[in-house]
Amino acid sequence: MEVGISGLSSEFDEPPGLDQEGVARLSTPVGEAAIEIALDQRLFGPNERLSFRLMNRGQVELLTGRAFHVECWNRQAWIVVPASSAEGLVPAITDEGWLLEPGGNTQTQRWPFPGMTVGTGWYRIVKPARFEGSRHGLPNQKLLARARFRVGSEPRSDPSP
Repeated sequence: MEVGISGLSSEFDEPPGLDQEGVARLSTPVGEAAIEIALDQRLFGPNERLSFRLMNRGQVELLTGRAFHVECWNRQAWIVVPASSAEGLVPAITDEGWLLEPGGNTQTQRWPFPGMTVGTGWYRIVKPARFEGSRHGLPNQKLLARARFRVGSEPRSDPSP
């Protein structure tokens, strides 16, 4: 079953908020902090798995880890997708600190987790990183990277222009 409300024209199918996606930037006294999520594809079928990694596009080191969450667009708002499936399978994510050098990226991560069933619709990955300002006598500051993708009934090419 398709996520959302039927009967709306296709121009409303894509959620708003592209300005919240792409490179998340933060200006610091020691250089720009910037992160971006790289997806292996932006449109895939419900039985496929998405691969992604977080990339440091800035000038300073950042700290990140395995933690991320996925949100689904319900045609009104982004709703957090529970990390468990209907069968109650909860993935064991042990968070660990990964130092992300400028120009570096994290290990590839995959979603959905084994045992999860994903319906068609718009989703987005949300992944945090932190500028460790305390290493420079500054406050620590959090950045959130977001990247949207679509789960369709059949895999096909990226719908974005």
